[in-house]
Amino acid sequence: MTKKKQVSLLLLALLVFVLVYVGLNAYNSWKQKEEAASAITAVNLDAEDIQQITYTNTLETVTCEKEDGTWYNSADRNFPLKQSCAENAVSSFAKITANRILDQPDDLSGYGLDDPAYSVTLTDTRGNETEVWIGSAASNSDYYLTADGGNTVYTVSSLILDNLIFEESQLLQLETFPEIDSATLKSLTIEKKGKTLSSCSAEEEDDADLISVYGSELSNIVLDECANYNVKKKELEKYGLDADTKKTVTAVYTDTDSEEEQTQVFYLGTVFEEDGTDYVYLRLKGSRMVYKVYVSQAETLLADE
Repeated sequence: MTKKKQVSLLLLALLVFVLVYVGLNAYNSWKQKEEAASAITAVNLDAEDIQQITYTNTLETVTCEKEDGTWYNSADRNFPLKQSCAENAVSSFAKITANRILDQPDDLSGYGLDDPAYSVTLTDTRGNETEVWIGSAASNSDYYLTADGGNTVYTVSSLILDNLIFEESQLLQLETFPEIDSATLKSLTIEKKGKTLSSCSAEEEDDADLISVYGSELSNIVLDECANYNVKKKELEKYGLDADTKKTVTAVYTDTDSEEEQTQVFYLGTVFEEDGTDYVYLRLKGSRMVYKVYVSQAETLLADE
């Protein structure tokens, strides 16, 4: 085969590839337009314009309101609300695409919409309200839904319910304990009522074992159970976190991301048993939140007296 013929074949193959590519793009664009045109819209609001959302399962009600870009729990503005909970709920209900629309809906009781299992109210910045009712289960794991008082009934995926969260523990934005381990811990001091109970430094060869033990314990501390999210000064004694009872732990460590030296101060309070498990109360310096952590995660820190 001559070189000229080879070049011609390569150009032909390239032309075929370009035509196929253009054709696929055109088909995908057409398909997306067709799907968009056939989509059934039950609710179409601007999520950014929503300033309040209230939802209930008939037993519990959660109301979140937005102020200066931050979402608050209306029942208690001191509650450290996980922002994603409110944002996801608003996003889910501001724009709802239905799977099916019922042309001639029967009496609402036939869909569980006369006494909805769930109801959601979205309020925009102008005070306009949109109410969404979710009734009984339909086929294919769908649920019946109406957003206009029952004039139009749709079926929607049950996934829409995933962002209706009622558990306080799931709505709560917990703090995080820094990532500290034996390799990053530089020094640690434990004090009580101004008296130093223990002190060690990674620069001291004789302290190597203590640094290793303390670092290992610190790496296991997880703040995942909150006992009080807004503790008052007068309540600190209840947790053994008042000035006369608490242990103050100061850990100096190297942050693995910034590689800069950081300091974390936290307090250890009363050791107690709950359901056969030993816990200790813990509070980060400057925080209003009291956590309970496993004693097994802080045994050496607690042993010093």
